[in-house]
Amino acid sequence: MTNVDACELNPEECRQINVVGTENTFRAAIAVSAHFQLLSTDFVFDGVKGNYSEEDEAGPLSSYAQSKVDAEDLLLKGNYSNYSVVRTIIVYGNGINLSRSNLFLWAKDALPKGESMNIVDDQFRAPTWADDLAWGCIRICELNETVSVEELEKGVGELETRQLSSIHKQHYNKAKKFHAPPSRFNPNEYTAEDWMLLGLSEKQTNVVLKFAKRGIKNNDQLKQIFVIDDALFQLIKDSTFYPETHPNNTEYGKQYTDKPIVKIELNTATAEELVTLPGIGDYYAKNIIEYREKLGGYTAKEQLLELYRFDEIKLSKIRNNIDLNTDEIRRICINTCTTQELAKHPYISWNVANSIVKMRGNVQKYTDLEQLLKSELIDKDLLEKIRPYLTLN
Repeated sequence: MTNVDACELNPEECRQINVVGTENTFRAAIAVSAHFQLLSTDFVFDGVKGNYSEEDEAGPLSSYAQSKVDAEDLLLKGNYSNYSVVRTIIVYGNGINLSRSNLFLWAKDALPKGESMNIVDDQFRAPTWADDLAWGCIRICELNETVSVEELEKGVGELETRQLSSIHKQHYNKAKKFHAPPSRFNPNEYTAEDWMLLGLSEKQTNVVLKFAKRGIKNNDQLKQIFVIDDALFQLIKDSTFYPETHPNNTEYGKQYTDKPIVKIELNTATAEELVTLPGIGDYYAKNIIEYREKLGGYTAKEQLLELYRFDEIKLSKIRNNIDLNTDEIRRICINTCTTQELAKHPYISWNVANSIVKMRGNVQKYTDLEQLLKSELIDKDLLEKIRPYLTLN
């Protein structure tokens, strides 16, 4: 749903289409191990800063923009790295009945007739030719990695099937420079800084750290990580070791010790306390508290990775500085709650919430959380994820 005015008039319909719809198709992509691509928008930004990069914090000002930010967050929170987000700006093309959605055709039709055109005068935006956008989307899927706007501008070539003007006409030529590791190392223990010293970008590093978190057992598994370029793999393959081979890992590699600046209990910390943590400013402190309230409390430090733009690097800087007390986690009683109350939880979609409430009508009263597995929408992974936030009474 892309009509901004319609989204403002029908925010719930907008959320169902742009957020819940994304969630459902994302799950389908995961089920078949497909690359998932989300078409988002430049409206995720508030326009205050001016020129933006992919890493800048979002500032949605409309229901439409918020729905796209929420959809992006779904992907960031998921434990699936084979996806990409493409933020588009005023897409135009050449087709039938596009006079109002294509600024150029609109002007071409209106001006010769002497018709007036009502347009905004407070925005400076760069229209995107649809063929260029399509090429870029395909290229990103082929690369299977994050590609910046600058890289796409280098990558969009001449479109031979169209003679219309394109603003992107340079050949893709992204150079990669990798470095050999200084010593033998266990990929499961390498820090973000270590991987980046080898030549990986910050985003590529985050992908590797996600795999390392689950455990990399051998070089075959390491090679299968899609951000590990073959050139890099050839440089590091003879320098790696794994716990099965070298149980005494301390004799290899570097040792890191973090000196805590301050110990903070995450579920009771105030914004003033959170900003004393390394790398946590007012923005992240506010988001940590807001998300804590939505969740009902944190049950694991890794949940911070579900925050917008909060990555493994930020977590590694504060991991030893935070404690968790889960005694006061706010739980939802599945025997008395409404669908709306359940659906407010970040981990529970409206469809899942509705399923839980409807099944309750069949059994009269839940006696075990395991009964939720009878829903086609709830698997063991989801149940374990939401279990800390549910109660029977």
